[in-house]
Amino acid sequence: MISELLKHLDLVPFIQIPIKFKHKECFEEARQLLPFFIENTSDILTSSKANRGKWKSLALRAIDGDFCKTSYYTHYGEKNPCFQMTEIAERCPKIIAFLQSITDLQKCEAIRLMLLEPGGVVPVHTDARHLDVLPSVNIALNMPAGCDFIIDCRADGTRNRFTRKVPFKDGDLMLLNVAKYHYVINNSSLPRIHIMLSGLLKVSLEELLTFARTQNKLHSRKEVIQKLRKKYIGLGPGSLPQSVNYKLGFTMFEKANSPTRKKLPAYWVQGKELFRHLDLVPYLRIPGDFDYQGCYQEAFKLLSRFVAHPNNVLSETVESQGRWKSLALRALDGDEQKTLYQTHYHVKEPQYEMTKVASLCPKTITFLHGITDFDKCERIRFMLLEPGARIHVHSDARNLDVCPSVNIALNMPEGCRFVVDCNEDGSHHKFTCEVPFVAGDIMIVNIAKFHYVVNNSNVPRIHIIINGPVKFTPEELMLRARIQNQLDSEKKIIHELVKKYKAMGEGALPQSLQYKMGLHKDDPRANGFPYFGIV
Repeated sequence: MISELLKHLDLVPFIQIPIKFKHKECFEEARQLLPFFIENTSDILTSSKANRGKWKSLALRAIDGDFCKTSYYTHYGEKNPCFQMTEIAERCPKIIAFLQSITDLQKCEAIRLMLLEPGGVVPVHTDARHLDVLPSVNIALNMPAGCDFIIDCRADGTRNRFTRKVPFKDGDLMLLNVAKYHYVINNSSLPRIHIMLSGLLKVSLEELLTFARTQNKLHSRKEVIQKLRKKYIGLGPGSLPQSVNYKLGFTMFEKANSPTRKKLPAYWVQGKELFRHLDLVPYLRIPGDFDYQGCYQEAFKLLSRFVAHPNNVLSETVESQGRWKSLALRALDGDEQKTLYQTHYHVKEPQYEMTKVASLCPKTITFLHGITDFDKCERIRFMLLEPGARIHVHSDARNLDVCPSVNIALNMPEGCRFVVDCNEDGSHHKFTCEVPFVAGDIMIVNIAKFHYVVNNSNVPRIHIIINGPVKFTPEELMLRARIQNQLDSEKKIIHELVKKYKAMGEGALPQSLQYKMGLHKDDPRANGFPYFGIV
């Protein structure tokens, strides 16, 4: 289904989404803020003297809540961006109310008002040279006569037989394929203001595909493939793209726990390029959409049943003893209190079963069913860190370079920090980072790196940790890592890793079999590498 949607966006690089809102009122809110818009003077898109200063933006959600930070986060040298709503958002109650109806603001990255002044031009460019399809949400607060958005042209701006004008009207919401070369001209006397949203829409995959089929008058996957073949033959290449992105059908709308995802098999997190990404940046966000508040409430009601780690090195100090707790949804012999690794209980041939706790958490179990295969899982646990508590510095796999762990944030209160890739004594080096958790996030974290967690809030922090496979193929996860880390080939990730290891004084990449081949512990070639640690 995702693959077909991408093919529609490759054939016709826009899909109109029929969502109505009070666009005139939203435009007036944005127009009142014209003095605050920021010129993109350092951007290649406005570098010419003729257009400089006419292409502007203003952030409603941005890095550190700074409305001036309207460029991509790497422009500011950020490796672990923290996106927050800006003070400008408070001045736009109608716009924010509309956006809340179509997305989860807390899960979005950047949200920007984009201004093109009269006579302005956004020169031809692509937002993703290495991809065939890159969906982008673009909302027209207005589209004055004389303003044109041209897409699917050549790199020099000349048109081919498939070049199109995006049929924007005031109030239109479009899903655009900004991997295609495109440009915008405003030959009107009015400012053009659109919203660009980097986040998930509250629109199902089935609905999007229906919109695409209806718009393009193609009613099956077979029909769109036939049209695409004709297009590519007409353009010269003769065959459809073969990139991982295109073949897998990756898009930000294919979320964990989607109806499509539930039917898929589950795969262990493995693959040598993926491992290298997790060595460079020790986390990978998987897009999710689930009732994390409902799941949190289910866990919160069971706080009295959580088990402390009284003998565990992670909570042996006086100030934290007994405040780092867990409760098993799946465990050895179905015992909800057996939350530690099997060796702690001197078990050589463990039998994992769902616990009684699972039956008390229907929302949580329904969600987990969409992202993993229970029968292939070892432990699945709620993990509680009480207010004021700390998980001390540790590695879950000292003998490994990469140890992936699936960590799901049911909440992440302000003042709670997960710091990873630090020194063994907890001190930081230049590659130490904070995992950018927000409530509802699903992350794969490399817990072979030394890490620690502090909860300096007055709210219990509850996450879920899955020791098991996920319903994402290794190829999909690799692609997500490439996009997250802005490294689109194995050669580039190796280059960045070599630089990291040289800076750390180690000089060369790890040579373990597990690392070089990207093996999961159940692969016989891994020679029995222990994969999960004590927590």
